[in-house]
Order: sequence, then C-alpha cells, then structure tokens
Amino acid sequence: HKRVVDEPAASPATSREQNGKRRKVLDTSKNANDVRLQLFRDEKILESIGRFLDPQSLLRCQRLTRTIRKFFTLDSLWLSLCVQRFGPIHVRQWKENFFDDNNEQEVDSLVLYRKMDAANVKPVIGSLPIIAETRMENKISAWVNIIERSNGETYRSVQQLNENGSTRFSSLPVAELRLFIQNTGCSNAIRIKEQSIFVDASTRRRGEEWQEITHDARFEKRVLDSQEVPISPSEKEKENNMMVTLPLYKTATIVVFVHCKGCSTTSKFQRRANFTKVYLQMNGITIPLVIPFFRDS
Repeated sequence: HKRVVDEPAASPATSREQNGKRRKVLDTSKNANDVRLQLFRDEKILESIGRFLDPQSLLRCQRLTRTIRKFFTLDSLWLSLCVQRFGPIHVRQWKENFFDDNNEQEVDSLVLYRKMDAANVKPVIGSLPIIAETRMENKISAWVNIIERSNGETYRSVQQLNENGSTRFSSLPVAELRLFIQNTGCSNAIRIKEQSIFVDASTRRRGEEWQEITHDARFEKRVLDSQEVPISPSEKEKENNMMVTLPLYKTATIVVFVHCKGCSTTSKFQRRANFTKVYLQMNGITIPLVIPFFRDS
C-alpha cells in the first residue's frame, strides 16, 4: 500500500505572492490583447500589411472578421497587384473591355485579377506570337516565342569543332527561342537552375531531342530582365548552380538557340516540336516545368 502524506498548507504570505503573480500574468495578457485589437483597428497599418502579402495570403485574410476583411479587398490594393503582375498596358486593355461588356460599370480589381489570372495573361514583353505556354496555378507561368526571319528560314552559319581541335563553319538549322518565366504567386523566390535547354521532337517511332548550341559564343544562352537588359548571376547563385532568382511577379527571359535538325523553316519547327523543359527550385525542391508547344495547323 502507498503511504499518503498530506502536503503542508501554504502560508498566507505565499498565497498572496502567488495570487499577485497570477494577476500580473493576466494583466500582461490583457494588455497584449488590447494592443492587437488596436492594431487591427488601425486602417493604415492593415493597408500596409496587405501590400506585403501575396494574392493567396490576401484571399486567406478575407476569412477573418468583417471589420478586418474589407482592408484586404481594397480596390487600390488589387489594382496594384494587377499592374505588378500583368503590366499597365494589359490591365488598361482588360479594364476597357470589361467596361464595354458591363454596360459602362467599372470592374472590381479583385474580379479583374481573377479573370486575368484564369486567362494566364503574359506580361507585355515583346510582341511576338506565343508558340508554347504552361502554368502551375498560383506558382509560376511560362511562355515561349520564336524569332522569325522575314523569309521564315532557320539556317545559320555556326562554328563547330573538328576532331583535331580546329574550327569550321557549317550551315545549320537554328531556332532562336525566348522562354518567358514569371513567378505568379510564390512568396518565396523561385530559382532557375543552370541547365542545358532542349526541345523534344520525338515521334511514335523514334525519340529525338534538339539540343541548344553550346560551341559557338555568338549563340550562347543568356538571361534578360523585363526591360531586355542582361542578367548576370550573383556569386551566391553561381555557387548554388543557379541561373536566376525570381521574387514574386518578377519575369526572366531565357534566350536560347536550338539546333532543330531537319527544320529548314520556323513553321516546320512548330509542326514537329512537342515540348521543352526547365528545371526550377521551389521551397528547396527541384521540379521540372514542362512547356508544351501549340501544334501549327
């Protein structure tokens, strides 16, 4: 049998001390709650918080109380996000179209953002037609353009290495592609790994990949920003074998030259190309982003 030992009763002085400590904790907790309430009632603070959030976080904030919710659906806030992601030209065009379709009623910017996001609108970078496109919802989007000559031909004079180390120039079919990649919803930056870009041209009977040209400096792969200015990787990016880092809404253009065997024109390239692939790092995980080409009808 266990012996039951009665604990000595606390002295009056000890009880008063413990009660005093409890009151201090309660007072501190109450003061902290009061401070939080004051913060959530301050319109300027809530608006400032909203400008630091990504779209998905803003939508989650709409599940809060009605008083707080209205600050995360402000038209000015979502209009700013529209301009950052899609560019002012596209936003103005879409607003004008909605204005005409809705009997001259101004469209809400949150609705406009959702419509443009569903259509995967590309930021205004160049005016070339899109020949390939993909998206990972609320994460990343990608588009591909091809640079066409006036005659539509693809043949270029390319420097090649001989077995003895000497160089020669050969006429090869070369497709100049521009891959536009945009972070469309990740609050954490997306990193594009250093890699060799290829285009899959496989058929049912045989596999085939068109590789990028790496033995001629004139056709060297390069990365541009939204203003067509070359981007050089930082020392840290070089150490981690990264090509470029994309914070929220940043767009990078990868210019790559592919040896498209058997395609003397860009139209033949579009008929045979299946997809290209880019490896990305999101939240520390490397994933392949497959970009399928449209079939040229």
